[in-house]
Amino acid sequence: MKKKYIDLLKYLSNQNTASTSNEIANVLQVSPRSVKNFVHDINSMYGKKIILSSRSGYTINSKSNISLLLNENTEVLPQTNEERSYYIIKQLFLNHSSSLDIFDVCDYLCVSYSTIRSLLSKMNKTFSSYHIEFTCENEQICIKGNERDKRKLIS
Repeated sequence: MKKKYIDLLKYLSNQNTASTSNEIANVLQVSPRSVKNFVHDINSMYGKKIILSSRSGYTINSKSNISLLLNENTEVLPQTNEERSYYIIKQLFLNHSSSLDIFDVCDYLCVSYSTIRSLLSKMNKTFSSYHIEFTCENEQICIKGNERDKRKLIS
């Protein structure tokens, strides 16, 4: 769940009365239209009315277990090349995997095949001082180099 959605849910759960979209927008530093979109997205995401709307504003549905939503995994997708690079490295080493399926990585990161190929090329330039190489063979992302250089990269 996006951070702004969580912020909205936290704000509403701490209110005793209904809050207007303008009040919420000021707190979250977004537009009133964004607040309305956030409410729609949250309610659509869970298929039920988590946030109720009325003429007086928005409130949390008392029948919703808001604490479960707020404790939900708030993992944010890597957005920059650096974040994506670290994600790939982490997946290769922490999962003790010799390779990653490039299409699975594309799906998880919500990027195209060519974006990942370009990222691998940039990673090779960035990490060249470690004497390792990131390759894509048979649609599998691999890291090549000796064990000592791989350990240097991780440290």
